[in-house]
Amino acid sequence: MKAWKSLKEKIRKSESYWVEKSKLDFTGSLFAQMKSKNLTKSALARKLGLSAPYISRVMAGDENLTIESMVKLSRAVGGRLHIHISDQHNKVDWIECTPNGGFKEFMTNLGQYEYDGGASIQSQRVRTSGANNGDVPA
Repeated sequence: MKAWKSLKEKIRKSESYWVEKSKLDFTGSLFAQMKSKNLTKSALARKLGLSAPYISRVMAGDENLTIESMVKLSRAVGGRLHIHISDQHNKVDWIECTPNGGFKEFMTNLGQYEYDGGASIQSQRVRTSGANNGDVPA
């Protein structure tokens, strides 16, 4: 077990780990958005005027994407690309608030907190986008 933990720490220090993780995060989000829109790889390729094999390479993480191509792919599936840099010791989780409900409804629906718009949970802040488009207390 100790050897595994040591190996895991060593791997996480390599740049290639973070490159591959970022590719996986992007393609996972792209796939989820495609699925929610019932969009196939072939349909996405046609929509962008690209080849189906290119989209397959993108989805496999075999393409070195530019920010421009990531934006085009995101917008083609009805999404929006978000790029965020945080302190390397922080864990980042995204909360998406739909147009049908805001952050207050999200927090209340968790059933753990009654969110009053001014409460702070563990002095953390949550980054949201949408109507408020800014930091709101978590």
